[in-house]
Amino acid sequence: MSAQAAATRAGDRDALAAARRDAVAASRARARGGAGTRPRRTAGLVVRDAVLTLTGIAGALVIAWTLLSRILGLSLVVLMTGSMAPTLPTGSAAVTLDGVPAADLRPGDVVKVPRPGYDLPVTHRVVSVGPVTGEVERLSAGVDPADPAARQLVLQGDANATVDPSPYVVTEADRVLGGAPYLGYANRLLHTPLVIAGLAGALVLLLVGTSWPTGERRGSPRGDRAAGDRATGRRSAGGPPRRPARHAR
Repeated sequence: MSAQAAATRAGDRDALAAARRDAVAASRARARGGAGTRPRRTAGLVVRDAVLTLTGIAGALVIAWTLLSRILGLSLVVLMTGSMAPTLPTGSAAVTLDGVPAADLRPGDVVKVPRPGYDLPVTHRVVSVGPVTGEVERLSAGVDPADPAARQLVLQGDANATVDPSPYVVTEADRVLGGAPYLGYANRLLHTPLVIAGLAGALVLLLVGTSWPTGERRGSPRGDRAAGDRATGRRSAGGPPRRPARHAR
């Protein structure tokens, strides 16, 4: 072997050793939180996990409400007037138990009943419950005043100084179990087509982003190992090492 070839091999070994040392040092520096993209990547993962968690909680709540409402006969009503303030101001959302027999209602209950001649029902507090007497002015659709289950309800809004002009004749009503002020605005907003489309699009993008293969990234142990392998002429897959190119003699 000539002296020139021996010197070339010695130079190759020195270059490989130096590259290996540099790769190991860079990997250790990144592991200690040195330069690189790891902090930004970690912050992105935290945001992604938080969004996924909130989305999961919201989905679980929607499923739970759907099941409970069907099993227990519950509904959600949004109050768009201030007649029940301050108990339920404008924009409140209230949960109702549907189809409570009129005979089971008591003064003080807040009920939702149909309002003849209007598209929207009325949600007011019961002042009195009694048998149907006299001329009937506010008769719910399909209700027979002679029905033994029919009752005459006198209602009044908490914010109103007087009772409603005439009693309501019903056989059943939806009784309010509880409510939250101003939550109705959010509920109405969430049911608008634009918001629904935006939320659906954001969820799809999030799911695609989390499932898309990212490969090897800088700042990760695998990426650092791959960088070191490339620098030292080895393959990450465990194959035979690549020989360094020889210089022309």
